[in-house]
Amino acid sequence: MKQQAIQYVALDVHQATLVVSVRDEQGSIVMRATVATEAKAIVGLVRGLGSRVHITFEKGTQAQWLHDVLSKHAERVIVCNTRGRGEIGNKTNRVDADRLSELLRLGALKPVYHGARGLLTLKELMRSYVALVEDGTRVMLRIKALFRARGIKTPARRCTGSRPEKSGWLGSRSATRA
Repeated sequence: MKQQAIQYVALDVHQATLVVSVRDEQGSIVMRATVATEAKAIVGLVRGLGSRVHITFEKGTQAQWLHDVLSKHAERVIVCNTRGRGEIGNKTNRVDADRLSELLRLGALKPVYHGARGLLTLKELMRSYVALVEDGTRVMLRIKALFRARGIKTPARRCTGSRPEKSGWLGSRSATRA
């Protein structure tokens, strides 16, 4: 009994659509498509390709979700990072998908995500923590800039530190305006 050939699928992921390029084992492009970025549409496409499907796409905001959706329906799913590779010619979604499918077929992609679900909560908490710290810093710098724009001195951490002495310098500033 002959074993089914592997289909190499590359997805160029966007918010509303995926641009898909499918290659056979010999490297010929057998299908190109644009599919809605919805689980039902994506799974339908992958199921239609057979049981031996290898899929790749670049890391991005939807990589975690897409990996979880596709890992049940493909023999192999690779989330990759192709930055640092030389760009040749015009860059379009179709060209990106075609290039990715060829790299997948050649085994030239290194995975950057391995589907460690146990660490998912920790990673999300860390991302949230970093975002909160960055946002807090940004707000403090904006406040200091507003005070400097009005000629109020804001030495080091006095206006944004843990024990601000705002009453002193706010009161003195309002007194100078009168």
